[in-house]
Amino acid sequence: MSRGHVIRLHAAWDPPPAAGLPWRRSFGRPGGLAAAAGVWLVLERPAACRLELNGTPLPAVAAGRRWEADVTHLLRERNELTAIFAAEP
Repeated sequence: MSRGHVIRLHAAWDPPPAAGLPWRRSFGRPGGLAAAAGVWLVLERPAACRLELNGTPLPAVAAGRRWEADVTHLLRERNELTAIFAAEP
């Protein structure tokens, strides 16, 4: 079954200015999509974190386990994904 367009954000994350603050990644709405196409955000081997897309919380991310979410309804022309990692003990 096809899931539509998959977004993979491997690089260009903006590191936080201090520990404990979110990492940020900006990206544009994928071009050339059919009107009914879905858009999925995929993390192949993530660290445990909380994610937000344009200020909306996304499902929890478990360390080392492939994660994916349908973000079609959250996309804007310009988007910001933030990752908030747990503090190191």
